[in-house]
Amino acid sequence: MEDEQKTDDHRKGIRLSPTADDGIIKLRAENSENGPFKTGLIRDESFHESDIDGCGAVFRKPISFNKGENVRITLMYSQTTLENLKAHIRWIRDLDEILVKVGMYILPD
Repeated sequence: MEDEQKTDDHRKGIRLSPTADDGIIKLRAENSENGPFKTGLIRDESFHESDIDGCGAVFRKPISFNKGENVRITLMYSQTTLENLKAHIRWIRDLDEILVKVGMYILPD
């Protein structure tokens, strides 16, 4: 068995420095109007004809959503909030033992 390295840092959380371009995403089940949501950080966005049509976001595990599922999302930036958008989960990738990245396509209402 390998010896674990011990550090003086008692914190186990991950600390990320936000930038002006970073946003927050709230993800919830499509049919749950006021139900529970999962909060994450928006890391990538895709645009088509000046409108956002997809995004990638990082969440802390576990998540209760699956590839192929339709969800509702709220995107919050420093100057703008886009609420109650319908989205489709295209892919889910484990980043490590703590974080997962989710790719979503924003559906027309």
